[in-house]
Amino acid sequence: MYTMKEDYLVENQGSQTKKKSLRSNYKKIIVVLVIAVFLGLAIASKVYHIHIPKKNVCIDKNIVEITNIPIGDIDQNAKRENLSPMALSIANSQGPGLHRRLPKALIIGVQKSGTGALLKMMNLHPEVKIATREVHFFDLDDNYSKGYEWYRHQMPLSFESQLTIEKTPGYCDSRCTPERIFALNPKMKILIIVRDPTERAISQYVHTSINMVKRNELFDTFENLAITDGQINLKFKSLKRSIYVNYMRTWFDIFPRDQIHVVDGGKIVTDPAGELQRVEKFLGLRNAISKNNFYYNKTRGFYCMTDGVTRTCLQMSKGRKHPEVDASVLEQLRNFYRPYNKEFEELVGQKFDWP
Repeated sequence: MYTMKEDYLVENQGSQTKKKSLRSNYKKIIVVLVIAVFLGLAIASKVYHIHIPKKNVCIDKNIVEITNIPIGDIDQNAKRENLSPMALSIANSQGPGLHRRLPKALIIGVQKSGTGALLKMMNLHPEVKIATREVHFFDLDDNYSKGYEWYRHQMPLSFESQLTIEKTPGYCDSRCTPERIFALNPKMKILIIVRDPTERAISQYVHTSINMVKRNELFDTFENLAITDGQINLKFKSLKRSIYVNYMRTWFDIFPRDQIHVVDGGKIVTDPAGELQRVEKFLGLRNAISKNNFYYNKTRGFYCMTDGVTRTCLQMSKGRKHPEVDASVLEQLRNFYRPYNKEFEELVGQKFDWP
């Protein structure tokens, strides 16, 4: 014989079971809806080419927003009372007098293509000031996190009429670098120097192997590293970096074409004055570098520089002799690079005398 209490317990248990069942159904419906939304977006992005923005992990808003000013185009008459101390410091450094100024032009690479030679040759120009070391601000997270003011303090002292240039060859194929540079200065002038991809790869191999010898480390021959089971080994970084088009597309997607200048590393060797005059024009500088600034050094086998008073050549580590590479390997590499070279020429609108 049931009591009223027992009836209540039975009803209560039934009610609780129904509630649990409803909650479970709601959860299932929510999960299904979420999956449907993501599937719908995925299908739409492929069928209708809809761009779904991803979270930007390259740009640190704390670094970008703390300045609160457009670095490349500061209005000297703008009200500055609302600027942060860092922003005010950067803004004030753009005015007349001798200051450490953020660069307005960058040499982004490519490693072992003549970046060091290009920088030293640009230093002949009286309106140019160069950073004497590779700062690695945009490609190393630890440095980037130090902020724009830290970066500015790595620059040389210069006058308002002078152009500061910084060189870090690691910028060219760094994933985050183009976005970070654009966030700092959308008007930044970008210089990249390239050379015959096969020769550049061998040069990087020589550079790496010499450093390994200094560390008492063993290294293999270029042929063994470049070719694996008869195929090009793209795990070998020296080869991968010579596919210029693979990473330069990103730069052209972010920066306007007229802000990127491609320097021919081959012509820097044979006609430095002519190539530097094209760089002057790109940077908006008056013509100050001529054939009188270069003389051929027969011992070194390339042109050295003079400012009319002193003579200087690139350090002895530059222009090292390359090892003899098997002719069949050279041919295989040149055939491999040829279609990529064609794509690169179409991208930059420029022809190169590469085999």
